[in-house]
Amino acid sequence: MGGVIDVLTGSAAKKAEKAQALAREQNQVSQARQLSTTAAEAARTGLIRRNPRGRRLLADASASDLPSTVA
Repeated sequence: MGGVIDVLTGSAAKKAEKAQALAREQNQVSQARQLSTTAAEAARTGLIRRNPRGRRLLADASASDLPSTVA
């Protein structure tokens, strides 16, 4: 009997709308988490080539790689 009264009063439709809204919000949060995880992983594992500077420039380079003013 309670189901019939819910249909007549419209509370079943309101509950369904609330459930759909909650599902949409949870889906958006899940997608945002996936994107942030993917972006963080890409930033961590992505290849970034930076030119060596300072002491590392001299330590990593062989004599033929250095400018003539340094070697």
